[in-house]
Amino acid sequence: MRRWLKFFYACYTPFIAFLALLQLGLAVGLIVAACVGAYESVAWPIAFWIVGIFCFLLFCWFLAPMYYFFTWHPEPEWIMDLKVSRDEAPPLYELMDEVAQRCRLPVADEIRLSPLTDAAVYQTKKGRQVLLIGALTVASFPRDVVGAIMAHELCHIESGDTATLRDMLRTRQMMAITRAYFMAHPYGYLHPFVWFVFVYQFLFDAVFAAASRRWEYAADQAGKRQAGERDIAIGLFCVHVTPHIEGASMDDLLQSLARTRSYTVQAFSEQVSNVRAATKKEWKRAMRDALWERPGLFGDHPSLSARLKAVDVDPEEALAWALKMNGNPMSSDIRGWPELEKKLTIRVLTPYLRAIEEKQEIAAILKAF
Repeated sequence: MRRWLKFFYACYTPFIAFLALLQLGLAVGLIVAACVGAYESVAWPIAFWIVGIFCFLLFCWFLAPMYYFFTWHPEPEWIMDLKVSRDEAPPLYELMDEVAQRCRLPVADEIRLSPLTDAAVYQTKKGRQVLLIGALTVASFPRDVVGAIMAHELCHIESGDTATLRDMLRTRQMMAITRAYFMAHPYGYLHPFVWFVFVYQFLFDAVFAAASRRWEYAADQAGKRQAGERDIAIGLFCVHVTPHIEGASMDDLLQSLARTRSYTVQAFSEQVSNVRAATKKEWKRAMRDALWERPGLFGDHPSLSARLKAVDVDPEEALAWALKMNGNPMSSDIRGWPELEKKLTIRVLTPYLRAIEEKQEIAAILKAF
């Protein structure tokens, strides 16, 4: 599957160039034929001129998204992730080194705490591997479960998944801009060559999703080798099920903190308390909802039921383990965790505060008129 994925993203730019040159070639060929050809009727050169000019307009229209691709400069995003050094969070780095040595996996060059992501890994432009660990992950799970999650992410580095995603970045951006342009200009669907591009992107997205799901299965096995089926199952179960627990939405909590300007509240510890306050009945209802979810053709992560089956764990067994999770959370081992959590809380609240201020400004303007 990885070979097909590399084939599709490597051939995308040549495919676009071929379609563009084909249109340009048709335009030039028809215009040249109209100029140098000898015809009994004047209608033929006129027809060639008309069709040639039409093909040239199609060529320009087809390449319009490329202009936006090469001139696009995205606005700087608010950086929520917090880079932590070995001095700031030695237990995280020590655990990463231990997991890497035990499972024979490469270590990341740096660790960052994320207020929104459960866990992830990516490669920077300079080739540095960055391990993202969610603040909720650190505040929720004991050391063994965090170790299983780390093994899962480090496996993506070892398998070359992060390098592949970095190589595909420009191609995926080009696809996204092309798709966005023609969706914003629906008359672009009248262009016959645009449909070839859409078919190509459809195939690429389907192959990418299938490859990504395979990567996740392989990474889950690495987590199982590191800490056993129990700990990797707890991590997978909580990541999939927690968003379905009624009244335990992280987004609702952040909106509430932003409205009340509660900057000193440790949002992630508060969220952990809300989740742990859920009853067994609420957990079961959330589990049923999570088990019904399916990734679909373009889903890049497998479903909870498929992932638990791959690590030989029954959902009811995973639920029991999650409800009886023992040990202190990883955050208790990090001496400066309260200060780190405050910094992350401020970072994640900033977009919510800006949204509230914009709404207040709009309301004031409407009130004035």
